Formats: sequence, C-alpha cells, structure tokens
Amino acid sequence: MPRPDDFNVQELIQALQGTCTTIDEHLPEGMTWDELTKDDHAAIDNEIFLCDECGWWCEVCEMNDTGDHICNDCNDEFGDED
Repeated sequence: MPRPDDFNVQELIQALQGTCTTIDEHLPEGMTWDELTKDDHAAIDNEIFLCDECGWWCEVCEMNDTGDHICNDCNDEFGDED
C-alpha cells in the first residue's frame, strides 16, 4: 500500500511524544517506515528524539547538553556527577 495522501507527520510526532512506542506502531495500516520522506524524518528530528537510555520519545528541548540522544531526566539520573 502506498503512502496515504492524507498522511500527516505532525500527527505522528504528537502520537510518539511521551511514549516508548515505535514509529511503525503509529503509521497508517500498510505504511512502513521506509515510506517516510526525508522531510518527514527532518520534521521528526526537529521536534522529538528517542532517548538511548530510557527509550522514550522526548522533545528536542529535553535533550542533554552534550548532544547525545539522552534526555535530561536520564542524564541527571545516570550521568556523571560532578
């Protein structure tokens, strides 16, 4: 099944944010991750990221200062303490 004409990447971003689900779980039936465009990937990357520690989708503003894909909560809990 080709990409639906009414696919909205912003709806995908909203569905993912604050969850630990996969992108595929939120795509329309029959659509796969491979059918996301470069623009879709850019939109996702500009708004949310998947934390490498806890596996939750977080807003980009919640990314730790090192630029790693680790949220501030995990960085505070598991990061190096000065």
